[in-house]
Amino acid sequence: INAEYGDPKPARMKVYSVSVYRQGAEEAPAVLLAQAADFSDFSFFYRSKVAVRLFRCTASDAGMQELGNFVGRTIVERTLEGSRQAVRHDAYVVYSRARPGGLSSVVLCDLEYDQRIAFGCCEKVLDSFSEQFPTEWQECTEELALNTEALQELLATFQDIREADKITQIQEDLDEVKEILQKSIEEVLRRGEKLNDVAQKSEELSTETKAYLESSQDATSCCTLL
Repeated sequence: INAEYGDPKPARMKVYSVSVYRQGAEEAPAVLLAQAADFSDFSFFYRSKVAVRLFRCTASDAGMQELGNFVGRTIVERTLEGSRQAVRHDAYVVYSRARPGGLSSVVLCDLEYDQRIAFGCCEKVLDSFSEQFPTEWQECTEELALNTEALQELLATFQDIREADKITQIQEDLDEVKEILQKSIEEVLRRGEKLNDVAQKSEELSTETKAYLESSQDATSCCTLL
């Protein structure tokens, strides 16, 4: 049993979304270029926790995706070019990979998903996207302007952990990711930043979701270090 959320360990590991971003210059916001997502299997107990704080009967897939996108964007904007990060937030882990030049991927998984395979997914997402849009992404400023069916296919492929493991075995540089320690989002934020403050400035979050993030921070720290 998952002691923090009270739900049984899932029968299979889950990838909730795969996303591609273009990092902005200096402190400019990252641009979400493409995404495939499926939050239908997200923890019922976590949905209930969010729903209570949002004063709703249920937390919709769209609401869960809004939260996930905000956290993913926050992390990718704070991932140095050429590096990787693994950040746990609430009931999921965000894996971020930023390549030199600013093309970045974010893979949002459940807590049990294998880290090596998750970072392998990050690489496959970037390979597939850059093959289809080798230069178009560099000046793109419109959200989701370069969406592609290839991301949907990768999202489906990486739900099968055995098949995903076969795909990532051939990626030679993934051994080093075993040494990457998962962080809390508080460790990723810039000096003096608070998640609530970042959320309040965000234009992608609804008023209800901002209120949820503030209440979850006030009640207990919603960001924990494994």
